[in-house]
Amino acid sequence: MAPPGAVGGRTPIRPVVVCPLPQNLAALEWSPDGTSLAWADMDGGVGVLRGGAIKRWTSPSALCLAWAPDNRRFLTGGDDGKLRTWDVASGMIAERESVGRAWVAGAVWGPTCTATAEGKDVVLRSFDGAIVGEPTRMPGTVSALIRDPARDGFIAVSYGLAIAIPAAAGAVRRFEWKGSMLAASASPDGRYVAIGCQDASAMIWQRNLADGPANEAEPLRMGGFPGKVLHLAWGDAGSLLTAGGDALAAWSFAGRGPAGESGVALEGHLGRILAVQTARRGRLMVSLGEEGRSARVICWAFRRGWEPIASAPMPVNTLAVRADGKGFAAAGEHLVLAEIPD
Repeated sequence: MAPPGAVGGRTPIRPVVVCPLPQNLAALEWSPDGTSLAWADMDGGVGVLRGGAIKRWTSPSALCLAWAPDNRRFLTGGDDGKLRTWDVASGMIAERESVGRAWVAGAVWGPTCTATAEGKDVVLRSFDGAIVGEPTRMPGTVSALIRDPARDGFIAVSYGLAIAIPAAAGAVRRFEWKGSMLAASASPDGRYVAIGCQDASAMIWQRNLADGPANEAEPLRMGGFPGKVLHLAWGDAGSLLTAGGDALAAWSFAGRGPAGESGVALEGHLGRILAVQTARRGRLMVSLGEEGRSARVICWAFRRGWEPIASAPMPVNTLAVRADGKGFAAAGEHLVLAEIPD
């Protein structure tokens, strides 16, 4: 990566502490319309903040959380081999067993079905819980599961392999690389799939979106990170944001793309990056990084490049940005809400 550039001025972020939260928080997610915030913890708690009111329920365990497009329901899964559907108003409304009672490490709620990572299997289900087709078997435990914008499907990541699974009929696409894949992000237009890896690199595949060969072309490898790449997000003008260790970088996919080019390092974090999320159609980014015994939240805006616009230290370790970019939630010992400056 290229040397970091200078950091411009920042305005303070004024967080509002809402309520205490458990220390083992596993998921923190806004509803698609940004009106409700749900969280789940590994010790058995599920909660929702909606209209200023907080509701809490008990669940044996929860490792992941996914909102329904209707903003009224969400799905959780945990290490007890159960999938639970929750209604924002009334609490749990359905409970089902995972395939083989495997632990559920990831969940995504798509327009036509849900996908869950159940041990080494990716399972698609209709909204009434019926399994759709055969589960997709991965070579190892599923380490990431995301929406695939290209064909209304999902992308699952495991050791040495990522698979794009269509929600309906269609060819399964495979992205193979011998190594441990940890994180994934697909560009909004579906042309690129980015995979974060254990060996401090990011692998990028440019996809042929037409039906054709199942296997994709050789990937572009981007390295130079001081740690494994755990966070990826797509920003404005085709820029890919990547974080590994304490390094946050932006790579341009405009024109000929980043082949042979260095990423632009975004300076501001002193410790390990904990989260990177984008909003406002990719023109806003919020990053969270360790800073001593606390952490720092930085808000970035894309103008001619990525520029920091606001910053604040907070005792948090989890981040959730609203899709409209008007605010974010962060969690540590407490749930914290904050607005994002324009």
